[in-house]
Amino acid sequence: MVDTTNEKNGEYCDAGVKAATKASAQCPACGIKGKTVKSITIESLVVEEARNRAGRSDGFRFCAEPSCEVAYFHPETGAQISESEVRVRIGQKETQAPRPVCYCFEHTVEEIAAEVVATGTSKVADDITAKCRQGLDRCEETNPQGSCCLGNVRLAMKEAQERAKSEPVTVAAASSEAESCCAVGSAEAPAARARRPRNTGLWATTGAVVSAILSSACCWLPLLLIAFGASAAGVAGFFEAYRPLLLGATGLLLAGGFYLVYFRKEKCEPGEACAVPNPRLQRFNKIMLWVATAVVLAFALFPDYVGYLLGNGDPHAPPLTAAPATGESRVFRIDGMTCAACAVTLREQLGSVPGVARAEVSFERKTARVFFAAGEEAPSAASLLGTIQQGGYSGTPVASSRTVQIGVSGLTCAGRASGLEARLRGLAGVEAARVDYESSRATVTVTPDASLDAVLQAIAEQGFGGKVEQTKVEMDLERDLFTVTAAKDRPAEAEMIAAIDRRGFKATVQRPRGESGSTSEPARPEAASGAMSPLVLTALDRARREGKLVLVDFYADWCLPCMHMLKETYQDPQVVSELEHFVFLKVDTDDNPDVSRRFGVAGIPDARVLKADGTEVARFVGFKRTDEVLGILRAARGASRGIW
Repeated sequence: MVDTTNEKNGEYCDAGVKAATKASAQCPACGIKGKTVKSITIESLVVEEARNRAGRSDGFRFCAEPSCEVAYFHPETGAQISESEVRVRIGQKETQAPRPVCYCFEHTVEEIAAEVVATGTSKVADDITAKCRQGLDRCEETNPQGSCCLGNVRLAMKEAQERAKSEPVTVAAASSEAESCCAVGSAEAPAARARRPRNTGLWATTGAVVSAILSSACCWLPLLLIAFGASAAGVAGFFEAYRPLLLGATGLLLAGGFYLVYFRKEKCEPGEACAVPNPRLQRFNKIMLWVATAVVLAFALFPDYVGYLLGNGDPHAPPLTAAPATGESRVFRIDGMTCAACAVTLREQLGSVPGVARAEVSFERKTARVFFAAGEEAPSAASLLGTIQQGGYSGTPVASSRTVQIGVSGLTCAGRASGLEARLRGLAGVEAARVDYESSRATVTVTPDASLDAVLQAIAEQGFGGKVEQTKVEMDLERDLFTVTAAKDRPAEAEMIAAIDRRGFKATVQRPRGESGSTSEPARPEAASGAMSPLVLTALDRARREGKLVLVDFYADWCLPCMHMLKETYQDPQVVSELEHFVFLKVDTDDNPDVSRRFGVAGIPDARVLKADGTEVARFVGFKRTDEVLGILRAARGASRGIW
């Protein structure tokens, strides 16, 4: 065929590509706009000779005009493929029965018409829809128009229904092309309504992710707040309280997501047309479900592995901050930490307290050690406990580090002493070690939870003999009270005072009455029923010097009410503040049975308020709440005003 357009309309030859592009979508034989088909349609349905002649299989358009002999045409190359060069009969161009309408499942126009005559409708469209849901359709490979046939099927059914009514039919030609196996309903009868698929599985999965993120907020949110310089006080405790509920909701939502994505089938009401699932959307939902599962597990298990991410899997991990510090420190037992991130946040909070050089917090041991800054006033125990409580935890002071003297036999030279000293310093739990060759003695400072057996074993492994001398140092962290029991020969009193002075403190020797020593020491009062124990006398002497009362608390580690009072009542900020007016002496009845007998303690907890002369002014037995203890202490202090 010869194109004479340029001869007739020469003035438009150079008008541009726009007019040519617009005409390129039309069939060159009949002028009807063609529908684009994919290469797979040409390769599957066109005979080989025609394909070779065309030279390519992409870019073709399908002509559905019944009177046109052209099946496919190429807008750019001008190549044409006739109806006779297609391997299957083209239903839109056929006039003789049977006229195919569905190529995937072999339905015909005549079949639909017969069903309409018999029943008034046709179920062919429903049958095709059900099979499409199962993924059995291959429209691009079997249908000459290269797309789903549902539009053609519904058009054929409508024409049959109109013929049965002997009424003329007016149907838009484009209706057969608008239909899709994956989006049913565009060409339906007016009575049928299309149901839009609900992607509830995605919503359930999203809810599971959000719930999992919130369930671990007790760990990651404080870290995030600290990173931005905000306060994280109380955050961990708040979210920890709801963590079990959030984890339960996470599990339910995730299980619901799996059910909705993998097992739930869409149901339709009568008169509705259900959408056929989109395979791409289904694959996307499954991928997103598994990605969400990984995210859920990552956040739900976050408290279990965050310590390793932060480098705190090792309980001896270095602190976050470091500053010049004195040798003084305080240790607290911490309750309420839920993961290693709690240790990081508490360590940061304690390190920011004025007068603190650094803090070391161990999640594994549930302890916090606070080192005081050199040249600054050390914070009180009450302020440190207040910081711990503001962080959402509870703290209990524990014994300070122990310094022991170990007699070492077998030291033959200073070099071997130096080697033993280096070995002892490398032991876990040893804070300081010094081996003196001249005195054949090792001075070792260990943490409260460290065992001396490991120190003695290390000495033996080096080929020496070791024996712990009768040396005991105890410290009341809240009242700066030291009790030292030592052998008669060593260490000397002057040596102990010098060691305390080197630490930056002032020491005053206090002895029970009758014991030889400084004549400047005042006489200790004695109780009417017998001599006071040195432990109580020391507290009474301090109370006399400072103008305070003495609170003696009798307890035992196995006594639950005692432990509750120690952790709850005595750690309350109001009680801690009130105790600044008392010398607080805690007496373990198991370790000090003589003191218990002296005061006639029959049951614990038992607390006595004493004047500096040993006179009892108040007592309370059994567990007492904060308000009760405050009332007793304030009443005792008020009644004792002016006695100094």
